[in-house]
Parts: sequence; structure tokens; C-alpha cells
Amino acid sequence: MAKFDPYNWWKRGVRMTTPIRKAPKGASEPLVWYQILNGDFKYSPYWEMSRKEVDYWKKEVDDYRKKNPRISEKSVQDFADSRWRMYHKRIEKLKESHLQYETSRLHLLKEGLIQAFRVDIWDETVEKCDGDETKLYNLYKKESNKILKGGLL
Repeated sequence: MAKFDPYNWWKRGVRMTTPIRKAPKGASEPLVWYQILNGDFKYSPYWEMSRKEVDYWKKEVDDYRKKNPRISEKSVQDFADSRWRMYHKRIEKLKESHLQYETSRLHLLKEGLIQAFRVDIWDETVEKCDGDETKLYNLYKKESNKILKGGLL
């Protein structure tokens, strides 16, 4: 179990890897390729974690109901409402972290591709691509080579 972090308490100990900053020695491909292989642009788990929080809340309310079988439904509802506030805060923070993570990683991927191939064809390539980041990289490489060899820029 991860140590409690007062600055990221809503993430339940999940840590995302930091992207690599240097290509390996003797690299034949640009840095962005090694970042893709390293998994630096994989989907954030925070959105799915936010969806699971509702299940955790329901389980906590059910456990409370089982521990206190003679308690009134109004008391159970009061308990559920009081606990929901904390879970709702965590859900919102997880969604916020997801958006922040996805935005920063997409920006890093875009800048890495533009820097690697010296051509900004991000919008066109993303529209054409129907796969993951490796397919996007290969398509970007192919399209940028066409443009650079054809002298279209």
C-alpha cells in the first residue's frame, strides 16, 4: 500500500510515471518514439477510478446498514449523505486530475512529433489515425516524409 500523500489524497496511492526526457544512447528514432514505447502516453486511470468511487460509496453504505440492522432508514440516508460529500469531492478531484493528465500528455505527444519531424500536421494526422499512439507515430512519420520529400512546405 502506498504511503498517504496529503497533496494527492484523492488518487488512492496511484502514481503515474514521469515521461522520459532523453532518448537512449545510440537511438535511431526520435525521443517521442521511446516515450511511446515507455508508455508515457497511455490512458490515465483516473477517470475509471472516479467511476469506481460510487461503488465504494455504495459498499460503505451497505456495510453500515449490515452493522446496524435496527437503525432507521432515515439514519442510513443521513450517513450516506454525509459520506457522499467526501466521495463526491474525490470523484471531482479524480476527474480534474484525469483532464490535467490527458491534456499535458497530449501536448507532450504533439510537441514531440512536431519536433521530431519538423512539420506540424497534427490535426490532419489525428483525423486520419484510427489506432493508438504507435499507429499515430507511424502515420505522422509517413505523412511528414511525403511533405518534406515532395517540397510541399
